[in-house]
Amino acid sequence: MLSYLIETNNSTDGVNYPSVSIYFKGCDKPTKCKGCHNSSLWEFEDESDNIQEMIEDMEREYLRVNKYFNKISICFLGGEPLAEQHIESVQEISKYFKDKYSDNIITIVYSWRTHEIVKQEGKDIYLHNIDYCKFGEYIEELSINNEFLATTNQYFYNNQTNKIIQKGEVI
Repeated sequence: MLSYLIETNNSTDGVNYPSVSIYFKGCDKPTKCKGCHNSSLWEFEDESDNIQEMIEDMEREYLRVNKYFNKISICFLGGEPLAEQHIESVQEISKYFKDKYSDNIITIVYSWRTHEIVKQEGKDIYLHNIDYCKFGEYIEELSINNEFLATTNQYFYNNQTNKIIQKGEVI
């Protein structure tokens, strides 16, 4: 069984752009988020990530969508894309797409972590080719009716400027 799923989405994952999203199977958050919309992806697969296969699957979808749109988001979700089992895949896939299609893509990682936790864990070194991160665990009690942020504690982070994106700022 594959350790990931590929989806081509509307602008929800891609933050105003159509997206090609990879959902990694397996979440390393010790206490899982109550009400998580991807609870079916919590368990890790025994099989390790086949990065070349992932790139080929994503590129096939990217080229199909790119026929109709000039800019596309490449999104990394889960499960948890920054789990040890997946972080090198995120690094390699984002590098491949940035090197080959840099003018036509933005890259986004979705994680339960905060940017402070990512730095403490030394995982920020894997994110050089990531433009934006949506950080923060899903806390059901803080749920809001918002297309991009599911709870009030979540936020978007510009990984290139190392700043939190404020409400109303354009990505």
